Amino acid sequence: VQVVMNPGGYRFEIFTVHNASALALDSRPPSLDSTWFPGFAWTPVVCARCGVFVGWFFEKMAPREVSAEFAHLDSFYGLIWSELVRGTAQQAGSPGVSTE
Repeated sequence: VQVVMNPGGYRFEIFTVHNASALALDSRPPSLDSTWFPGFAWTPVVCARCGVFVGWFFEKMAPREVSAEFAHLDSFYGLIWSELVRGTAQQAGSPGVSTE
């Protein structure tokens, strides 16, 4: 788990995973603005079942800027810990994650 802060001053405890289920990407185009992971553009992610915002999908858009730690990845999810441990996220059909 890592703590990140957006330009508005909101702090999030997130964890990164390669795969996740029951999520939907926001309709906005990916953005490199204020990304926490250089070279990766982000798109907001919501629970496909209830629509609650649960994090971001990051996809490699500027390979030369990517840190060595993430160089092997084309994409990953940054999910907000508190949103996934709430009661709604633990109901059947809510987001699931896999570190594989």
